[in-house]
Amino acid sequence: MEEICGTLPKNWLAGTPQTLASRRLGRQSAERERISEINFNINKEKADFMKNQLLLKSFLFSLLHKF
Repeated sequence: MEEICGTLPKNWLAGTPQTLASRRLGRQSAERERISEINFNINKEKADFMKNQLLLKSFLFSLLHKF
């Protein structure tokens, strides 16, 4: 490892922390976006399920009250 580090310029690390921070923030942002998308999909599925339940109940109610 020292052989590799010995070949790098002394100031190679100078610009790196900011770059790493922006990459980390980019990854965190991407992860938040992915989680947000998952939550949206779950909420959409719940809403669709509730809508379908309501339609089914309405249908069954109309069938029961026809006679």
